[in-house]
Amino acid sequence: MQNLTIALDAMGGDYGPLVTIPALKQAVQEFPQVSFAVFGSSNQIMPLLSKYQLSKNPRVKFFASASVIHNDDKPITALRDRRDSSMYLALEYVAQGLAHGCVSAGNTGALVALSRWIIKPLAGVRRPALVSLLPTRSGKTSVMLDLGANPNCGADVLYQFAVMGNVFAQQILSRSTPKIALLNIGQEMIKGNQVVQKASQQLSAVQDLNYCGFVEGNRIFDGDLDVIVCDGFSGNVALKTAEGTADLVLSSIKRVVEKSFWQRWLIKLFMPRLSTHINSLKPSRHNGAVLLGLKGIVIKSHGSANEDAFFQALRQVIEYSDQQIPEKIDAQIQKILAPHS
Repeated sequence: MQNLTIALDAMGGDYGPLVTIPALKQAVQEFPQVSFAVFGSSNQIMPLLSKYQLSKNPRVKFFASASVIHNDDKPITALRDRRDSSMYLALEYVAQGLAHGCVSAGNTGALVALSRWIIKPLAGVRRPALVSLLPTRSGKTSVMLDLGANPNCGADVLYQFAVMGNVFAQQILSRSTPKIALLNIGQEMIKGNQVVQKASQQLSAVQDLNYCGFVEGNRIFDGDLDVIVCDGFSGNVALKTAEGTADLVLSSIKRVVEKSFWQRWLIKLFMPRLSTHINSLKPSRHNGAVLLGLKGIVIKSHGSANEDAFFQALRQVIEYSDQQIPEKIDAQIQKILAPHS
């Protein structure tokens, strides 16, 4: 692994530095060739850096920020009034070429808007998309986008998402010809609104893409597809529904097996393994969605991520930065997008 520097918005998420700094400690130990630039409030960050013996570590630099972007702040507020925030300064560090990537668990809308404004999209990309890796029942991993960055998308934007998802699956999942599908209310070609219909027609006409048609929500986790494309509204709802369903299944099993002595005995034998298996299938366990289509790496961590989950987001930004994903994606998407832009 090359020498990398990662910018960390330590104030984002539901728990802020109480999660981000312990996760940073893990990352410092796991990746000895990686340096970190930490942005946040001095009063909150410095005591934790001392607690985790990071304050004097030469690979950890702290930069004080005067403000924080809150979860209810609108993107325009972040752009206009929060230029001294931890998120803004961390992204600016990447844009200046001082860091290879950035991680934040903060306000998604603000992160998307600031990333587009500060780091800039790749040439030809209209809108960056939040992309995540999903577990499937087949054991394979799939790519899904968009997961919330763009609630409203036209057909041309969905088409670009498919192209970017195709390249991402090739680079990250090593799929030579990824199978791509559009999320829809039915598999029949007559189903769906005009936007989905038009996007399907555009994708069908591209020989460089292995477009397979529509997929319904109940088939997302089958593992038959490599890339699932949708607008940010549908993708976010689908992802959150999957997380809630996994929680429901696990809690329902616990209630059933706790009703008798024998069932309580059985739970001691089987529940830890079953719980681990179900939790491993939750999309939230695969924490970290990359904002694909930018000139740098930006990872959005789940707002409620715990220490281990946030560490996975840090691992992800390091991996993608080390593999120079923006440069590889830029080279490949121009080949497909340029003739159709």
